Amino acid sequence: MDARGKTIGGRRISRMKMVLAVLPLALGLVTATAVATVYTYLWDGGGSTDDWDVWQNWDFDCPLPPPQQCNYTSYPDDTEDNAIFLINGSLTVQLTTESIRTLQVGAASGATNASLTFESQDSANTVTCTQFKVKGPLHENGNFTEFKVRDGAKIQTN
Repeated sequence: MDARGKTIGGRRISRMKMVLAVLPLALGLVTATAVATVYTYLWDGGGSTDDWDVWQNWDFDCPLPPPQQCNYTSYPDDTEDNAIFLINGSLTVQLTTESIRTLQVGAASGATNASLTFESQDSANTVTCTQFKVKGPLHENGNFTEFKVRDGAKIQTN
């Protein structure tokens, strides 16, 4: 190829036409490889109620590089979101119906007693997740002594 372009099948194609022909393909590949942002939320119980959908109950670090912005008034409610409960003492959380990526429950570091109960805010609420993880042993001699799901609440994996 010289400075004027390239000859293909006996026809001269300018550099500009080659760039314009390849540009949509290149942009399409960039768009096709975009990935969803994964947010990890840690329950801190800072809200006025123990409802799942109260954003003040959740803490998270913004995974987006500046100048992008995170919505700090959110809670785990998206299929790419992770929700973590590390409990010290007893907690009852009122669930809403959500689909998230991972639900992890367990005892906080140094906890000697941890009890977590999920109840339904309405008649029947379900948290659907790709993964459900329990951190630590679920027995009387371990840190995490009790985990309950009751009153119409459900945890299910897909």
